[in-house]
Amino acid sequence: MTDSLSPEEPSSRPMSLLTGALWSVALTMTVMVVVSLTQAARPGADADVVSLATSQLLATSVVVFAMVRWHAREVSLRATLGFRGIAPLHVALSLAAGAALCPLLSTIDDAILKRWPIDDAAAAEHLQSVISSSSRVSLVLAALVVVPVAREVFFRGVLYGGLRATTKVGPAVMATAVFFAFSTLEPQQIPTTLALGLALGWLRERSGTVLPKRREDCCITGMKSMTTARFSTHGSSRPRPRTSSRSRRTCARS
Repeated sequence: MTDSLSPEEPSSRPMSLLTGALWSVALTMTVMVVVSLTQAARPGADADVVSLATSQLLATSVVVFAMVRWHAREVSLRATLGFRGIAPLHVALSLAAGAALCPLLSTIDDAILKRWPIDDAAAAEHLQSVISSSSRVSLVLAALVVVPVAREVFFRGVLYGGLRATTKVGPAVMATAVFFAFSTLEPQQIPTTLALGLALGWLRERSGTVLPKRREDCCITGMKSMTTARFSTHGSSRPRPRTSSRSRRTCARS
């Protein structure tokens, strides 16, 4: 058994699948609110990768704090967040999974967008300008460190640990992957994000840690998250561009 919450170490208030879904919705809405407030306080912040990453980190911190206070007051914070060392075997598994997932998910993304394109050239151009106008250091820190770690602490940390304490491995991995996929708010991204969520959930159960273990996983997670945060200020009715496989490869090379 991993270092997450377990049936032998019950949380203060058990987390059901419905409760987990509500917490996922709460995270998405909190990100939208924080991004909107940041944009109102500093116009143009939605085009700044540092502001977007900071908004994601702040929103996730607020929701995670609320979850810990509600579900895991009597459990150690380390166990609740899912932090622990990683064994060499798990490092090897993570490297293999990351190396296989990145080109596969990029190919699937391209096929989906070719079949169901998103016609919003202005929004896509704006997203590319955000990436191109950001310094390499800020882009790497935001897309490969801040956003992925924040998302993993929520989905594969507190959320997975809470669900795993009340359900078996399969339902916990599937539920967190589904919640993770639908948090993108972009139908074209759901299939690949779901696959990524299943892989990360499996690695989470095997290794017991939430820290991203492969930069391709970090990059895909980070760029999808920042895309969601960037377009949340325009409402759900406006089409949102995906982050292309070219952008992900550029980010990975950084």
